[in-house]
Amino acid sequence: MSEDRDLTAAIGRPAAVPVRDPIVAALRARRFEIGWSQALLARRLCVCRNAVSQWEAGTRNPSLAHLHRWAAVLGKQVIVVMKVKD
Repeated sequence: MSEDRDLTAAIGRPAAVPVRDPIVAALRARRFEIGWSQALLARRLCVCRNAVSQWEAGTRNPSLAHLHRWAAVLGKQVIVVMKVKD
């Protein structure tokens, strides 16, 4: 933990590694398709615009609950398939 604080101090902030999730990319494309801004989507999801921006940029991941709500307000559905490894 102390090492994390030292690294954060050295670079100014934690490094964010963008991860382009295909589900998020599809939801972002749908947002553009219907002409919604990030601010409008954020209001519909009851989150701040920065949350939507960070999800779409891949610097933060939405919770599963947010992901389902996000899809629903855009008229889509997310189906999660989980596999348990032995």
